[in-house]
Amino acid sequence: MVIMVSDFFFPNMGGVESHLYCLSQCLIKRGHKVIIITHAYGKRAGVRYLSNGLKVYYVPTLVISSQATLPNLFGFFPLFRYIVLREEINIIHGHQVKLIY
Repeated sequence: MVIMVSDFFFPNMGGVESHLYCLSQCLIKRGHKVIIITHAYGKRAGVRYLSNGLKVYYVPTLVISSQATLPNLFGFFPLFRYIVLREEINIIHGHQVKLIY
């Protein structure tokens, strides 16, 4: 079981979003179960299913700038831990933004 964690995913469009989607689809075709965790986009929150059974968790997290969230270990970790244990995750693939001001 593989989990992809990123601030950037659909309905937002871009390179990271496309990379995660295509990588997930290829892994699914090879027989892996793949889950994506990203932040909620407006009314898009909760669990959604995309093509080939790709499961996406849109979690409620504070967005600070350009669809990026503040890495918040204390607020996000309990939910992340719950998902990892519930889904029996073996591999975590993450993308995080680096904000420079």
